[in-house]
Order: sequence, then C-alpha cells, then structure tokens
Amino acid sequence: MRTILLLALCSAVVSLGCALDSEGQAQPGSPGGSGGADAAATGGTGGSGTSGSGGTSPVDASWPGDAAAGTGGQPEDAAGDVTPDAKPDVVAEAGFESDCTNGLDDDADGLPDCADPDCAVIVTCVPAAPPGWTGPSFVRARATADAVTDCGSMTQGDTFYQGLMAGGHTCTCTCGGPSGGTCGNSSASVYSSTDCTGSSYASLSGTGCFTLSASTGTAAIKSVIATVPPLLAPPTCTPYASANVGELSWNQALDMCEPAPSTGCEAGEACVPLPPAELEQAACILRLGDQPCPPAFGSKRTFFEGAEDDRDCSASGCACATAAGAKCGGKVRVHGNDDCSFAVGSFELDGNCHAVTTTNMVSSLDLAPDGPHGGQCASSGTGTPTGTASPTGTHTLCCSPGL
Repeated sequence: MRTILLLALCSAVVSLGCALDSEGQAQPGSPGGSGGADAAATGGTGGSGTSGSGGTSPVDASWPGDAAAGTGGQPEDAAGDVTPDAKPDVVAEAGFESDCTNGLDDDADGLPDCADPDCAVIVTCVPAAPPGWTGPSFVRARATADAVTDCGSMTQGDTFYQGLMAGGHTCTCTCGGPSGGTCGNSSASVYSSTDCTGSSYASLSGTGCFTLSASTGTAAIKSVIATVPPLLAPPTCTPYASANVGELSWNQALDMCEPAPSTGCEAGEACVPLPPAELEQAACILRLGDQPCPPAFGSKRTFFEGAEDDRDCSASGCACATAAGAKCGGKVRVHGNDDCSFAVGSFELDGNCHAVTTTNMVSSLDLAPDGPHGGQCASSGTGTPTGTASPTGTHTLCCSPGL
C-alpha cells in the first residue's frame, strides 16, 4: 500500500525532481527546511530535514552518505547520480598484463608474466634446466625430407639427427700397371748388302758392345737384322680394391626452438611461452654426450650432430693374372769406332732388316734389349670391406612428461 502511494506521489511531483537513486531511495527535488521529500512520501513529519519519523524510507545505514540522507535538507544523490556517492555504482576495471614474455609487471599488480592470471594462456612454468644442461626448449622431430620447423617468436636453434642410414658398401678388384718380368738376349746379323741378303758378315748374340774390326776385320756394313728378345718371364700387376659406398642420410631430424626466458615462477622453475601445436607439448633440455636424465625430465632420446664415414676396401681377396700381351724390345746401335762411343745409326730390335745409310765405316755395334713392355693383367676376387659409417656428436635430449 505504501509502495503504491509512493509511486503516485512521485508521479504527481515529477516536476519537483522526484527520482529514485541507484540504491532505491526517494530523492527530494529541493533542499528542505520544511521537511524532506522522503518524509513527505511516507507520511512522516518534516521540519528538521531528516527522514520523517513516521516513514519507512529504505536507508543503507552502512554507508555514511546514505545514513545522512536528508540531514540538513541535503539528501545523498541529490544530483541524480551524476557524481559518484560514497558507495560507487560502477567499479573501475583493473589493468591487464600487456606483455607476458618480457619479464616485467606491465599492469603494476605485483604479478609479472607467469605469476599473473592474465597470462595463463600465454606462458607457463616448467622445471628449470639443471647445471650442465641447456634449455628448457621446445622441439619437433620430423622426417629429414620435411621442411625445417618454423619457430615463430622463438629462436631457431640447432638441428640434430637420428637414425643414420649408410647405404651400400661393396668392393671391386682392379690391377695396377704391369711391372717386372724378364727378357732374354737378342741376336743380330750384319750384311754388306743394303737388303740383308747374301752371306751374313757377322752374327752376334747377347748384350753389350761388339767390335766388328776385332772379330771380323773392318768392312763396310750396309744392313743389319736384330731379333726381338724373347720374353722369359711376363710382368706382374699389383691388385687393388676400390670401394663403392652409398651416401649417408638420416631417418629423422630434430629442430630446436629456444624461448626467451621470462619471470614469475617459483625457484627451480622457468617461465616460458606455451609452444604452438606443431611443437612437442613438453619442455626439453639438452646436453652433450650420453647422459642420464634428471628426475623432472624423464623422457630420454639420443640425437647426433653429424656422421663420419671411413668405409673403404682392402685388396685381401683380390688377385691379378700375369700380364697378357707384354713384349720385349730394345735397340741395336751401329758405331763408327771400335768402342761403341760414336753411334752412326740406331734401329729397333724387331727382327726386320734395317739399312745402314751412314757413309762412315761401321766398326762396332751394341745390343741393348729392354722390357718387357705393355700387357694387361686380369683381376679376380671381390676385396674386403673395411671401416664404418658412424654418428658423431652425441647429445642427450630429456623432456618433461608434458605441459
């Protein structure tokens, strides 16, 4: 009943500024010395400016402004809520952490980065890397043929490898050039004719210098035939083995993404950004060598920097036949003096007739067989593979169970 009466009264005196404040209190339209509007609205008696003693105006006594409504004829919220009263109607919004990875308390709430709830979907606390380890980092294992990982705002770290594939390793036997062997002596016949016809003036056999004047008397030598020295022992070849090795490759690559360190975590922890979905959702640490993992990073994998390849073949198991096609040869030289020191003609030991065209008197000749020459050795066998391809630069990667 009182509520209906109050609403009717407010409608009647709206020109006097009657209104309800945000606390639900009736507002008089003007300061009163003859009684407040609150008192009039509820049938109370005014005069002092306070709420009428017979009224039931809803006053919030816990707020001094409301408790004093109407005192001195100036009730609270007389300006119609344009200016705030003692109990604000709207609470100002708190600041927001603008950068969750810079290590600063940007909104000045005493909670930097990982400690600030504003950053819960951006950064997180993970166990810190123990002494001797690097990290924490985030990683992505991929097939080596796949594109290198895009680390985004993180720093692109090193790439490591796993699963070395060495390819084939076979050996082929080959033979070096012929060497050695033995040739026999040559023989020569000299003639006074230019075509090696008629009776032989002299027949010689062996090697070295032969003085014609001493053995047969000085005569005009017009032609000579020198035989091919016989091959007494063919040359031999040294066996070799050549290696045929496949290229080295890796089955898997590991890309490292290194986040910038931030703040806001407890001692023994590191504040890091949450990794994108393409990275493993676990914090990882790395150390050179094959190491046991610390307790907080129990998942262990081993990766490598590269590989070395010393695969080769030995000639063990290879053999070479004696050289086929080797021949002996040499020279026969005719001289114009008795001690073979003044050559006036030189011919191959080839069994052919060679005319001596010098006008000098031939007094000596020397036989100089040499060789054997030429030929080729056939190889057999397969050789023996030696050496290995092995990874180098072992690194241990240990990762936490998850984020």
